[in-house]
Amino acid sequence: MTHDEYLELLGLDTDTANNKATTLDGGNGGRRLANERATTVDHAADGFMHPVKNQGGCGSCWAFGANTTMEGTYAKKTNSAPLHFSEQQIVDCTLRDNPYNDVDYGMWGCQGGWMDAAWKFQKANGAMLEADYPYTSGRTGRETTCAHDDSKVVGKAKEWGQITTNVSDMKDVAMEQPLSVALNASSSAFQFYSSGVVRAGDGCGTSLNHAVVIVGFTDSDMNPGPSPDPEPSPTPDPVSACKVTKWWHSCEE
Repeated sequence: MTHDEYLELLGLDTDTANNKATTLDGGNGGRRLANERATTVDHAADGFMHPVKNQGGCGSCWAFGANTTMEGTYAKKTNSAPLHFSEQQIVDCTLRDNPYNDVDYGMWGCQGGWMDAAWKFQKANGAMLEADYPYTSGRTGRETTCAHDDSKVVGKAKEWGQITTNVSDMKDVAMEQPLSVALNASSSAFQFYSSGVVRAGDGCGTSLNHAVVIVGFTDSDMNPGPSPDPEPSPTPDPVSACKVTKWWHSCEE
């Protein structure tokens, strides 16, 4: 893919993402001492996550991020193999101006969305399995008509929240379940990633445009040591003659 083709697939509603963006302090926060935390947490290695999924030619990262997080969380809490909830259900049934829903979830399907919308739909209507509502948008690049079936619902989302305090609190939650996060994946460090660690010096920006799932972490040192300086808050883009609500859309002029 060219860089522009790659960027078109990331698919996060960046207006919502940047409104929710927060800078986490690097400190401990006092909830759990560093020497009480396991050195390595890996929900994938523990069997609670599916292999990495492929969203294909559809900007549906937000639906995959939401479902994958919920699958891993449920598997961890019940000590079971993960179910596979339907991403196509989320892509189709949260689409803005969808006549199926009494509520307009306001998402853009393959053109972008936000994780909360998936959980709001699943709280109100329930989640179906991938086997009952298979994913087709990765091949076609388009949404389909919402085909939600109450008789095939396997459960409902209950609650969710956002961590806004510090990295240590983030790790405390990540010990118990995977986390859905937004990041900037537009740099070549992500586009051509093959192995290793993407670091702060690799040229990644602060504008949020892609949803991924944190499945674990490794503490390189069990002693907390000095807290790193927090990343600066993103500087808002200057106001222009037209408003771009989904970052890969450009103004006609």
